[in-house]
Amino acid sequence: MRICYFGNQLGFISGSHKYVLGLAKRFMAEGHEVTVVTKGRDRRVSVLEGVRYEAVSLESRETFGSYFVEFPLQSLAHFATHRDYDIIHSMASYHLFAGLARLVGAVARTPIVYGVVSPASRALNLLGFTRLICASRSIAAQLGEKAVFIPHHVDVASFQTAARYDYAQDGYFTVGSMGSPASRRGFEHLIRAMPLVLERCPNTRFVLAIDHPQIKYRPKLQRRLEQLVKLIERSGVSDSVKVVGEVDVPTFLNSLDVFVYAVQTTKGMIDIPPTVLECLAAGCALVTTPRGGIPEVVRDHENGVMVDKYDDPQAYAEKIVELIENRDLLRKLRDNARRSVEPYDVSAVAPQVMRVYEDVVNCRK
Repeated sequence: MRICYFGNQLGFISGSHKYVLGLAKRFMAEGHEVTVVTKGRDRRVSVLEGVRYEAVSLESRETFGSYFVEFPLQSLAHFATHRDYDIIHSMASYHLFAGLARLVGAVARTPIVYGVVSPASRALNLLGFTRLICASRSIAAQLGEKAVFIPHHVDVASFQTAARYDYAQDGYFTVGSMGSPASRRGFEHLIRAMPLVLERCPNTRFVLAIDHPQIKYRPKLQRRLEQLVKLIERSGVSDSVKVVGEVDVPTFLNSLDVFVYAVQTTKGMIDIPPTVLECLAAGCALVTTPRGGIPEVVRDHENGVMVDKYDDPQAYAEKIVELIENRDLLRKLRDNARRSVEPYDVSAVAPQVMRVYEDVVNCRK
């Protein structure tokens, strides 16, 4: 089968990028042809881990025109001359993109499935996609009969590592978080919780891996990062906090005692965030919020700890201190984490996606 993945954010490190790359490698190993059409960095055609990427525009041009004019027009022009795919699988974190995806399917004269990664309204059905692949059960339930729940995946085996970063001295309890500095990640609530934790547990150290490939040319993200650094200074916790950039994710998670993911909303991101799956795959104790599809995976005090008051620093501090003081609970979360994420392993998810492709292609024939 000749498969094309299409989206504007599939060419750099993100949840959707990892999802597509994992599926592409899996399907290529089974003999299928795979191409990814997206925004690129500095060249029109590139190969990453054996997967061919074709860039219809450059991601470094992060302007209104490049986002809403250049990329759509270049995409339509590309697919007008590339009609040799058996199926197109398109996805984006914002749903205006769905209209473009539908046009691409028509121009390419190719059946198309659309990946609904974040909460959407039933109006999405009006676009007439053959099938909608939904990133959470709650999204699938909202969208009706054409929707099927297939989560984003994680490569569980890649997270079973003994490698560690040396972030804290022996005897210190290490709490970390990672992601882009976007406000929906909730870094500011974790930072405001830090003095409260240190007041009760002074032998605690915090590590924040705040990074995003677009920070260098997106002023808004750069300003957010600067604001978070200043908040650390104003909170008086600079000596107990280390801010780092890009990290090897399995090594980073294996270096922590607790991972805090203070998600404020899953709108604009994947409803079951890949970071949650990665944390569980690494066997790391997780503190997070019941936002979006997270409760479909994380069970409170079983494989993670939920913070119901998701914008309250005191609530985060209480959960972190609970895990510092209750090592039996900490071990329980770690023991249950990997088992709970097995249904989300790429080996379990990829066959489900392929069955959708085969059904759609066979119906077309």
